Amino acid sequence: MKKYISLLVIILILLGAAGCSKTGTEASNEQIRAVKVQRVETSEKPVKLNYIGTLDAKETIGYSFKTAGQISHVYVEKGERVKRGDRLAELKQGDLDFQAETARLTMIKAEDSASYLRANLERTQALYQEGAVSTDQYEQLKLQANIAENSFMAAKANYEYQTSLQQDATIRAEQDGIVAAIVSDENERVSPYVPVIQVRSIEEVIKIGIPQQDLEHSKVGSPAEIDIDSKKAAGRITSLAEAPDAATRTYEAQVAVKGGDFKIGSIARVAIDIGGDEGIWIPLAAVLSDGGEDYVYTIKDKHAIKRTLEIINQAENKVKVANIKPGEYVAVSGMKNLDDGARIKLVK
Repeated sequence: MKKYISLLVIILILLGAAGCSKTGTEASNEQIRAVKVQRVETSEKPVKLNYIGTLDAKETIGYSFKTAGQISHVYVEKGERVKRGDRLAELKQGDLDFQAETARLTMIKAEDSASYLRANLERTQALYQEGAVSTDQYEQLKLQANIAENSFMAAKANYEYQTSLQQDATIRAEQDGIVAAIVSDENERVSPYVPVIQVRSIEEVIKIGIPQQDLEHSKVGSPAEIDIDSKKAAGRITSLAEAPDAATRTYEAQVAVKGGDFKIGSIARVAIDIGGDEGIWIPLAAVLSDGGEDYVYTIKDKHAIKRTLEIINQAENKVKVANIKPGEYVAVSGMKNLDDGARIKLVK
């Protein structure tokens, strides 16, 4: 009997030891994950609308001559800055001077003829009133005087036109700017009203496309921050299209650039400040995604709790969320190794 009792005690001791060993193994297999957390508070974040655009000159003017001719001088070079009134190019004056002189002589001859017939008509009119000249003679002379007067007026207009061509043989800048292109060189013959020099305005603009949902925040006069190749500049919306582009369905806006000297065609980043947005903002780095679902890990009683997010807005490196309350803690580092319900320890 004592032998059986001793055997039973040994078996119970072994079973107890095995149970303790199993419990210890299970406890050792539960890992404690190290994470960094951040306490969530209500805050206000400046919100900006970000766009990509192309830098362009506000205006480009193509300068041309009013008459055909041969260019004698081009006074500027591509890329050169010019001021209003500066000479740009000039035609050879020989043909223009000849045409102007011919028009002047024609005008003088027409004026003499008109003056002679005008005086003769005045004398004939007195005789006509006295009955010394017939009605047919008087009317015929009156017609000749009118024709001569019209010829003189036409000759005078032609002379003034030829004189204006002499003056316009020299092209001058209408405003300050930068020479964008030299289309025709010296000694080339040019046609009237065909641009020979292009000058762009000094003022630069960036063209961006604004989607319909952003229109209420984007108005003429709205300030903007501009970044071109890491160089900063200030800007302001100066124009906004009334109708969307047929292809992109966005509204073209022009943002004037203040300061800076950038190359036309540069790619620019434009940020329009639309004011502050108050709410719960958490770091974007804390947000994870799984199958299109955004979530974070909140921390409670040293355990991680998976929380699906409702994202309202995004500004730079933070997102505004609707379903996290002030005072809660969110994992911001080490959360990629977490599972729902995992035990954690806090690290700084």
